[in-house]
Amino acid sequence: FTAMCREKFQDICEDYGYSVERIPLSTKKKHESVEEYQARQARSLDEYQTALAIATEKMKSLLYQLNNKIKDYDEKLFSEDEFLKMVETTLLQKQAQVSKHTESVESHEKIGKYRDTVSKAEELISMNGKDFGYQIPINS
Repeated sequence: FTAMCREKFQDICEDYGYSVERIPLSTKKKHESVEEYQARQARSLDEYQTALAIATEKMKSLLYQLNNKIKDYDEKLFSEDEFLKMVETTLLQKQAQVSKHTESVESHEKIGKYRDTVSKAEELISMNGKDFGYQIPINS
């Protein structure tokens, strides 16, 4: 009864212009012959190998790009190291200059303090000399 209904339905569909397959295909793999199974497996293997080749090429391309980025970063790092060395050298030179200027300023301050001390001593000597009635000669 089911086969007869299916045939009638297929006839009606064809009358209305729809193409219908008269021999149904099984969805199970058991219906395949050995040759069909081997062909399907070969196609699957070929598709897998093709996909693997494409993935391998993409990986090689990505590896090449990453190696280039690593090289760029190494060059950038090298140039930054050189820059840091230059900055350190300049800093050491500036520190040496500041040290020289600091020593110069300190020596000028010492000279100024020495002059102040000498001036005070001269004043004391001249005042003491006036108190005793005589003046001590001061070499200027």
